[in-house]
Amino acid sequence: MCIRDRVYVLATCDAPGEDRAARLADAATDLAERLEESELFRSARAGPTDADRRFFVEGVLPRAALLLDDAALDRVATRIESVPIDRRVSDARTGLSGPLGVWTGDLFAADPLGFADGLANLAPGEDDLPIDPEHEVFLAPDGSTALVVAEPAVAELDTDFGEVLERELEGAFAAIRAEHGDDIELVALGGPLYAVRDARDIRSDVSRTVLGSAIGITLLMAYYFRGARVPLVLLATVLGGVLWTAGGITVVLDRVSVLGIAFASIVIGLGVDYGIHGAHAYRDERAAGTAPFPAMRATLRRTGRSILASAATTASVFLMLRTATFAPIRELGTLVAVGVGAIVLATIAIGAAALVLGDRAAGAAAGGVKRTPGDAPVRAVVGWVARHRTAV
Repeated sequence: MCIRDRVYVLATCDAPGEDRAARLADAATDLAERLEESELFRSARAGPTDADRRFFVEGVLPRAALLLDDAALDRVATRIESVPIDRRVSDARTGLSGPLGVWTGDLFAADPLGFADGLANLAPGEDDLPIDPEHEVFLAPDGSTALVVAEPAVAELDTDFGEVLERELEGAFAAIRAEHGDDIELVALGGPLYAVRDARDIRSDVSRTVLGSAIGITLLMAYYFRGARVPLVLLATVLGGVLWTAGGITVVLDRVSVLGIAFASIVIGLGVDYGIHGAHAYRDERAAGTAPFPAMRATLRRTGRSILASAATTASVFLMLRTATFAPIRELGTLVAVGVGAIVLATIAIGAAALVLGDRAAGAAAGGVKRTPGDAPVRAVVGWVARHRTAV
């Protein structure tokens, strides 16, 4: 499993005390055992494994001199003089005769001149090791932070699994704090947790941008159609199409990733266009003196084929994304294709019906619909194009 797929838990404690390091070491070890027993994790550890020790002793320490920076390299020559060697031998004897002799014996044998002391990432302090030899856990030199490394059972892009994993960790954290003290803070990051937090950010971004787009489109349509009735009808039409899309997607797909949902906001932008074209044509028919129902029938004859052709073309193009290997792109293709079809149906079933019934209920007279100031520049451009067809 890649490093980015792992979950890292930091256990910290700001409370001073001689037993802080021991408490954090016990808490980290307990947490690793709890996660190891969970079906959601492949493995968990708070300290080095035998393979880690072998790699450190056999692979890193014998080559420590090759890993030194320029400042530390200047001290290499002094390390091989008789006095530093005698001092190192004395330190080795003291260490081997102490209670940690079993641990330090391999270290002295692999790095007899102590070059690892010059590696900041291997020896954070002058005489400290990144792995606490007393507790055999990943512990900061000042005893304020312990580390637990866990490998989840599922890859990182699975946001559903990430949410389950997050709840599992919260339960484990509560148990650890109850047993080892409320002053111990536990923070998890990495792996599926990144996917969960990204998904939350995307949902927030989508909600904010969709709301902003809806408000902006509504204001523009309210100006163009001289009132709020048509924009509200069109928004209700798009909302109906989106709801039908959600229902259709649950039949076609088992689930849709948050990336697919983010891309699917395209449906709203595409869908409102069909309603705008239809509402514009219907308004022209009403301005010409046609009654509501005949006006809508003429509108459907006038715009129906072009809208259906546009929808079919759009759906066909997005369906080609079903051949992609990236799952969210495949989901996007299906979602937009279904969404376009649903919004076309909603435009007829909801939007057209609402406009006709609204005019009938209001008793709007034929020819009472006025054109807006926005018509003039549009008609001027269309007229110029008609006069210069060859050039265009």
